Amino acid sequence: MVILCITVASSVAEGARILSATISLEGKTLLEAMTSDDGRVDADGVWEYLKTMKFKPTQHFIDLQVPQVATEKKLVSEVRPGQMGKLLVNITYGGMALPRELTIKRVARDKQGREWTLDPSEIDRMFDRRYIRRLQVPRLANPRKSKR
Repeated sequence: MVILCITVASSVAEGARILSATISLEGKTLLEAMTSDDGRVDADGVWEYLKTMKFKPTQHFIDLQVPQVATEKKLVSEVRPGQMGKLLVNITYGGMALPRELTIKRVARDKQGREWTLDPSEIDRMFDRRYIRRLQVPRLANPRKSKR
């Protein structure tokens, strides 16, 4: 009986952290994706997940009527001096960025309807200009790390 209790106690699994990523234009979500990790990755590492995530289009994206044959599409955000951009890339626990434009690439559609990816070089360009919560800064593994 005692052996059984020890076995059960040792099989407790650690929880997963759910991460959602969105790309929005003028306050409307166009693309969304989800993944998870064990919660040990800092904000910089979570930002890197954007390089491999596949995004599912929302109805707002479908309304843009991107041609089905298109493999690349640039989403452009007009930014006036003194105003924040209208294009937003956001991933929970990894931060958000306001690029002027963003290149997305169509890939093979999976069972969940995800068929878009982000250009990894653009993720690197946004790295130093993204916003993260103040609480996340002391938890960075290497706070002076830069992609430039």
